[in-house]
Formats: sequence, structure tokens, C-alpha cells
Amino acid sequence: FYLGATPDSVSLMVPAVVYVLAISAGVHLINYFRDEVALHGLPGAAEKAVRHAWRPCSLAAFTTALGMGSLLVSSLIPVSRFGTYAALGTLSALALLFTAIPAALVLTPPRAWARKVYKSHRPDRLAPYWKQMCGLVVRFPNLVAGVGVLLLVVGVAGAARVRVTARLHDMLSANNPVVQDYAWLEERVGPLVPLEIVVRMPAENELSWLDRMRLVETLHREVRSLSGVERTLSAVTFAPPLPQGVRGIKAITERSIFNRHMDKHAEDLAQLGFRRVHAGEELWRISVGANASDATLQFSEVLERISNTIDPQLNAVSEQLGVPIEALYSGGMPLVQKAQQQLLKDMIDSFVMALGIITIVMILLLRNPVGGMLAMIPNVLPAVIVFGAMGWLGPAIEVGSMMTASVALGIAVDDTLHFITWFQRGMRRTNERRRAVMFAYRRCATAMTQTSLICGLGLVVFAASPFAPISRFGFMMAAMLAAALLSDLLILPAILLGPLGITFVPRRRAAASTEIKTLDAEPQIVGQSNP
Repeated sequence: FYLGATPDSVSLMVPAVVYVLAISAGVHLINYFRDEVALHGLPGAAEKAVRHAWRPCSLAAFTTALGMGSLLVSSLIPVSRFGTYAALGTLSALALLFTAIPAALVLTPPRAWARKVYKSHRPDRLAPYWKQMCGLVVRFPNLVAGVGVLLLVVGVAGAARVRVTARLHDMLSANNPVVQDYAWLEERVGPLVPLEIVVRMPAENELSWLDRMRLVETLHREVRSLSGVERTLSAVTFAPPLPQGVRGIKAITERSIFNRHMDKHAEDLAQLGFRRVHAGEELWRISVGANASDATLQFSEVLERISNTIDPQLNAVSEQLGVPIEALYSGGMPLVQKAQQQLLKDMIDSFVMALGIITIVMILLLRNPVGGMLAMIPNVLPAVIVFGAMGWLGPAIEVGSMMTASVALGIAVDDTLHFITWFQRGMRRTNERRRAVMFAYRRCATAMTQTSLICGLGLVVFAASPFAPISRFGFMMAAMLAAALLSDLLILPAILLGPLGITFVPRRRAAASTEIKTLDAEPQIVGQSNP
């Protein structure tokens, strides 16, 4: 409102997205608070929780904002507007996270709940489940990592097959009144998707009226014969029959009469919009129509067939006469094709931009280029899996789907940062990567699961929208967040426990703390130690 922007169907999702992300960040902070209460009691728990949470939560919000902000490269205004407001909202929520929640915990501490948690001496009821998952990864790290690599390869192959659409019919359900009205009109009136072909030539040329009309007639006839073209109109449609004779007095007379007739009615063609002289150029228009309700019709293929038919003929005539003649294509069909190309380009550009910037951030945080790039594998995998599945299964992506790759990447990094942060804190207290991974599971796996559920369920409500871009955005975001959670709980620990996991080990290591001893008080996990 204060910026004077008009909301659209895409930017209207921003409040819900920011709300869900703010709640998920608050869950991380509350889980840190709960762990401190369980280990040390209520006094000072809020301050310690903020001390533990500020770095991973701030970095997580920053990377999420980067993922959102990468959508600014899009030339589609709704997409870039969504990225701007979502990034600003995410950073604003971070400020409230470290002010409002700690203040509430200090001013109105949950004393009864804190006593119950402290007496249990169990920071997390799900610890046995994380212990089992950790044991699985410890025993089969190479198998888990291999499955991740296989999914990555299959996903990349599928993503290369992804189709893009900007057609109205692909954004609404078949029962939508707009779609039904389109079908009714096309059945009773005619095709509603226009393509305008404009043939340009110099206004001063040696071609007679008959020569020019014959050229237009040839193009008109050949375009009409192409698959997918339902209607063709041009100056030939409203002109008298063209003389067919070539030699003889009769043919000469017919051509002369025809040329005089066209001289007399040239203004009529201009009023109809099929011929005009402008800025030293003579423009001839051929209007083509295609059916919007034909779900199997690909506008890009129709446009390609038309251009492959017209352009070679105009080039041949241009070379023969020494006159520059070319065709321009406009109307709904080229507009849809251009939008589809722009969608694919924007998706790739925004994802590459987000991936590049976030990778640099990870490298700087870990102070290790190899570690930074390895840490991005669990975050890239969800987008590759989901888009790969769409490529293999066939659904086309639209404006809502193209936003999910960058947004999901920024959100997925949150859990990766939390897990690596606790892994490194565990390594500073012990010299064993296996115990450090278990420590990370115990300290943040539950919070990661809770935040993923909150974000996924909070966004999947958009799947109920009758507008396909919003519906697909919610469904794909939920699928990517679920895949990101599994990647961070399985693939990332496998990397940390594997040979390359040494790159994540901090240089400084301290003696084991009471916290580690408390969390590792249960029986040892069966598996090989990875120092």
C-alpha cells in the first residue's frame, strides 16, 4: 500500500509465505529454549537460546531472502514483485524473532511447563528415532550418498525435458467458466488465438499490384494448409479473383483491369487493416487464427511451422527482385511463446543466481570452498527431484512453478545451516564425527521436522486454489520442502560421515562438555567411528 503497488494474484501469496516462514523460524528459537530449560532450568534459558539461535537463524533468514530476492531478475512484474516483498518480509520477521519472542519468554516465562521439561531431563522425546536414523546413516553412508547421486542424475535428466506454458487454458481448470466460454465461442464463432503476419517491403518497388497480391495469395494459401491453423484472412480474401493468365491479349487486359481496380480500392484495404503504407514501407497483413481450447496444440510448434513456410519464400523473392522483403509476427500466439521462453529463462537465471550467491555465502561461512559446495548438494537435490519428476511425468510449468526453485532453495538452506552449525559445535566438544552427527540430530532434527511440516502444510493450502499457478506453487513447495528435509536428515549426514566430511570439521576442538555427555547417555550406536 505505502509503495503504491497494485496487488496481483501472485503477490497476494506474500503475506501467507512470510507468515509461515516466521513461524518456522520461531519454532527453531523455541526448540533452543526448550533444550536449555531441559538441561539447565528456566533461569537464563531465553538468553542462552538467543545466543545459540542468532547465528543459524540470521543466516537462514538471509539465505531465504536471497532465494526470494533472486526472483528480481525476472522480467515478469508479478514474479519480481513477489520476490521483493517476500525478501523484505522475511528480513522484517527476523527482527521480530529476536525481539518479541525473547521479550515474551522473559516477561511471561512458562514456569509450569519449564518445571515439567526440566524434571524429565529429556530435551527431545524423538531422540530414540534420531538415534536409529543416525545408526542407519553410520552403517551405510556410501549407500545413502549413492542413492542421492542417483536421484540427482535422474532428476537432471528429467528436468531437461520440462515443458513451459503460459496459455490461459493451462492455468484454469476445465470446469472454469472462462474455459467453457472459450470452447463455446470457438465452436460457434471461430478460433480465438490470433497470429498476425506482417509482410514488409519498400513502398517504392517495381512489383505491380498483381505481383504483390499473388505473393500474398501464395503465403495465405500455404499458411492455411498448415496443421493447427483454423482461419486465415488477408487482402486476397476481399479482393476479386486474381487473373491467372500469363500470355496473350486477354491476360494482358485482365492484368491491366485488375491493377486499375486495386489502385481505385487501395484505401479500402487500408481501412480493413490488411494493407498500409507507413514510413516508406508497404505493409501487408495476413491474419491467422488457432483454437485455444485444443489442449494438444502447441503454439510454439504452430509458429515455427508458419515461419519455416513463409521466411524461405520471402527470402527467395527478395533475392530474385533485389528488394528487401521480410515478415514480422505478432499477436496472441507469439506473445504466449515469448512468455513461455521468458518463464524458462527467468527460472534458470533466478535459480543460478540464488545458487551462486548462497554457495558463496556457504563457502565464506565454512571457510572452505569444497565444504561450501558439498553443503549445497542437499539443497539443490529437492528442486532437481521435483522438476525432474515433472519432466518425466509431463506436466508443464507456469509462472507459479518457476518461482518454487529459487524460493525452495533459500528455505532449504535453513535446515542445512542449523545441522552443520550443531555438527561443528559437537566436533568442538568431541573428536568423533559420528557423535557430532548424533549431537546435531538431537539438537535440531526435531526442529527441522517441525519447521518443514509448518512450512509445507502452511503452503500446501494454496493447492486448493482454482488458479493453476497458485495451486502448483503450493503443491510444489510442499513437495520440495519434504524432499529437502529428507536430504538434510539423510544425504547431509552421509556427506559429513564420508571421506569428504573432514572439510566440515572445525579446526578448534575442545573437551567434551556436560551437554554432550547428557545427550549421549544412552547406549552407543552400532556403527563405525569416523574421526
